[in-house]
Amino acid sequence: MIILRKKYLIIASMAYIYIPIVLFLFGWTKIYIAILCCMVFGYSLKVLFNDFMNKSSDKNIQINGRVLVFVILFFLIIGYYAGWGNFVTQTDDWYKHNAVLSDLVERPWPVYYVNGEEHSMLTYYIAQYLVPALGGKIFRSFRAAEIVNFIWAEIGLVLVYLNLIRILKIKNGYMQILSSGILIFFSGPLLLAQKLLEIIYPQLESMASVYHWLSQDEILLQYSSNYVMLRWVFPQALVIWLITLLFVEHKEFIQDYITLMLPGIIFGTLSFLGLIPIALGIAIEELVRTKYFKQWLKKVFSISNLLSLLSLGGVLGLYLYGNIISEKPDDISFRLINYDGYFAKYFIFCIIMVLAYAECILIRNLKNVLYYLVIAILVILPLFTMGKSNDLVMRCSIPALFLLMFFIVSFLHEYAKEEWQRIQNGNGAKYSISIFVLVILLFIGSIHPMQELFDSIITDNFMTLGEEKNFGTMEVFANRSLDAGEDVKFNYYSYDIDTNLFYNYVARKKDAR
Repeated sequence: MIILRKKYLIIASMAYIYIPIVLFLFGWTKIYIAILCCMVFGYSLKVLFNDFMNKSSDKNIQINGRVLVFVILFFLIIGYYAGWGNFVTQTDDWYKHNAVLSDLVERPWPVYYVNGEEHSMLTYYIAQYLVPALGGKIFRSFRAAEIVNFIWAEIGLVLVYLNLIRILKIKNGYMQILSSGILIFFSGPLLLAQKLLEIIYPQLESMASVYHWLSQDEILLQYSSNYVMLRWVFPQALVIWLITLLFVEHKEFIQDYITLMLPGIIFGTLSFLGLIPIALGIAIEELVRTKYFKQWLKKVFSISNLLSLLSLGGVLGLYLYGNIISEKPDDISFRLINYDGYFAKYFIFCIIMVLAYAECILIRNLKNVLYYLVIAILVILPLFTMGKSNDLVMRCSIPALFLLMFFIVSFLHEYAKEEWQRIQNGNGAKYSISIFVLVILLFIGSIHPMQELFDSIITDNFMTLGEEKNFGTMEVFANRSLDAGEDVKFNYYSYDIDTNLFYNYVARKKDAR
């Protein structure tokens, strides 16, 4: 039996979150700003770590060595076929991943572009790319960056898993293995929702072969499975999952919220936005529960929170500001979804993808405010759209979907064990129906992600290790007058940077023009 201590796992998790932040500060900002920001933010990190360590409950991990080896090998296979490291055919999103990573390897930091009359700066949630890009710069090879990307993503996935079983105190080896499978393949039972819609709207074409979407009409709804996130948008998922787990374990530490969550904004901006209502809800619940307004206010405006907001928050805010304020076309802007004539899509999406799970685990979460926050977020999000493919619903949902999975694993761990003990003692079953329905829903939900994994495995278009390929650059789209999709022209850049505050006052160096 291997014992992994909480202290070292917390250190490793914090390092995984904050090392890219340090790289960003020293790669993008003036040296004195980077040093000052690291010193000020470093104080908040020390407070955060001490608060984590001073929590009374000691949650070390006990895990069988063979189980750990099995899980790591399983994750290596998943990462390999998800496209990490470019050993197999990659999904369409990798054109963007590879172009961003290539620019971070081949160009000086910050990354600037000149395309026609446009003069712009790469402004995107780039943090997950920075360690691999540094590896590519050190070895002067984009291929090296891809290999480091594979290793770095695998480390993140393992850290998410270890924190999951540590926080839930899962000691049974079979449950630890089952938890690794749920972590990878968790999804709402999309296939069931698709079949129901085909019955209600027989005029629609069959959707059962579509692995991601409930609808491919103008109404685009997707709550991505965990495997889809790992294969398509892992930079927006891994660290957000890690932050979400640490938040759940230490949600009473309101004085550390900004320090813990702020890095998420440059790993996945929409994912980070999905964390905000969760944190606000828990903070308000703390106020209602304690009724000590002054004490609560002191926590909210703690020195740690304020220093984090003024230092790192100021830098990241100015960096992203140029992209956020730029005028966006109406068809990718934030707006309500028009369900006219198809409102059943909304109800089926919410009932099958969210509320069916929620009902199964309700008995364990009757007094859990976080549970109700998660369900409310996942029911409200599909009323809105933003982005060409409704990225708002797909990516703002990442923290809430992960917490829904967290509650499900917790339910299976605690109540399945209790149910078995009741049956052995002759007390009869109490939760069997909920557990049975939950297992069926999880199985149906896993069908599409498993099909996608199988499709990746059987493809005959494999890449050769070390094979060089021209992955292009994001510069080709950095022009608002191009005849190209609005999503690529407007999502990755700050334009008009001669008037950009970050460019003029914070950026480490100017571009050569």
